[in-house]
Amino acid sequence: MIALLEMPLMRRLVPLAFALLVAAAVFEMIRRRKLREEFATMWLTGAIGLIVLAIFPEILFWLQDILRTNFLTLVVLTGFGMVAMILLHLTVLASRQSTQIRRLSQRLAIQNQELASLKSDAAADTPADLPAGAEDDSPDEPGESN
Repeated sequence: MIALLEMPLMRRLVPLAFALLVAAAVFEMIRRRKLREEFATMWLTGAIGLIVLAIFPEILFWLQDILRTNFLTLVVLTGFGMVAMILLHLTVLASRQSTQIRRLSQRLAIQNQELASLKSDAAADTPADLPAGAEDDSPDEPGESN
């Protein structure tokens, strides 16, 4: 309890104001559809954690006593932990999207191969009495026209 009396008011209000600012920015970005909900929950969790630590700073003092470190080191470690969690989450998403892109490109290559095979089979099945070029009305190249 003595630590609370020694803690300046600004050390409690600045993190609280910052956390409320982050929460307001996240809600505004969601409203404008610039931030998806899965990312918003991560940012709101961090803002709520900061609000809790700003309202109950004795948690930090308790951790300071347990870890036998000073207050500033603990604050920096907490910030680093938040950034590390964000980076880990974004890395997982990038890995997942990379796998999805690879699978989609493989499916597209298979479909293109099957389409080319069907076109070659259809060209082989055309009757011989048709005039040249009559079996295919579409241009061979994207820029050509008949």
